[in-house]
Amino acid sequence: VISYFKKKGVPLEDAMATGGGSEEDEEDDLAEDACCYNQGKIWLEQGKINEALESFRKSLELRNHFKTLAQISVCYDRLGLAGPTFEYLELAYKANPRNDKVAYDFAEKLKASNRTAEARKVLESLLLRNQSYKKARILLRSLDSIPPTAQHEKR
Repeated sequence: VISYFKKKGVPLEDAMATGGGSEEDEEDDLAEDACCYNQGKIWLEQGKINEALESFRKSLELRNHFKTLAQISVCYDRLGLAGPTFEYLELAYKANPRNDKVAYDFAEKLKASNRTAEARKVLESLLLRNQSYKKARILLRSLDSIPPTAQHEKR
């Protein structure tokens, strides 16, 4: 309940004075979030990237969730915008580093940015919990073929 009021910008004192937010309000937000997210998925499948991006942004305003962040990253990637693609994928990974798909995608982007040591850490962590993730094993092996002089770390 407190997080609901914080999200709405209502001071805690005011929330306590009114007896808190209703569960119906929170349920309404979750339903609206799901609606926006699902509409974004539909737009994305139809190739309507800008519409999808707008739906995902609305969803994110209602609820900060790693899947929404990952979908926003996909939208930016399809629009050819590397910076926001990486930024939102990194946010998705930080929000849920245990999601195998997000971790793998993030490792791919790290490799593409010559941040191979970071990519290796992400992939090794992924493979510790899911040894059967073949694409992750292949990507990790591909990092071994990169000469150390071609690797650099963002500081």
